Amino acid sequence: MNVQYKNPGRSCRGLWMLAVITVILALATLSCAPNKAALTPGSQTTSPPAATAAKVIPLAQNFVKQLAQKDYKGAETNFDATMQNALPADKLQAVWEQVQSTNGTFQGQAGVRTAVENSYNEAIVTGQFANGKIDIKIVFDKDERIGGLWFAPAA
Repeated sequence: MNVQYKNPGRSCRGLWMLAVITVILALATLSCAPNKAALTPGSQTTSPPAATAAKVIPLAQNFVKQLAQKDYKGAETNFDATMQNALPADKLQAVWEQVQSTNGTFQGQAGVRTAVENSYNEAIVTGQFANGKIDIKIVFDKDERIGGLWFAPAA
């Protein structure tokens, strides 16, 4: 069987590291998930208004800009307390460098979209890298602090 990868420039090791980084960041954000057990029958979570979702777009774009400019300490100031503990500036730098090692040099932002999941606003910034596009999913809490961060191949 002949298997071809969508992006032949990526190594299996690089994809494995990207998956490991994503799992680490996902685990770090578990404390940000709403307590579903606290919901009583008939109760429901409410989604933030669309205007709030739109407010996170410039925050997300600025965060990615800080990463691109290697301003890891500045980028870390956007994190909530859990993320600051889980991903301080030095670890954030290592993650960003690994993403670029796997996907090539960051070349710019190719787009941004928003979503609401479990009452959290998400901004997905599509980053253009030398070897293709990566979606940078940034989850914001009610105080517009970053409570989650994922890197995945662009949808």
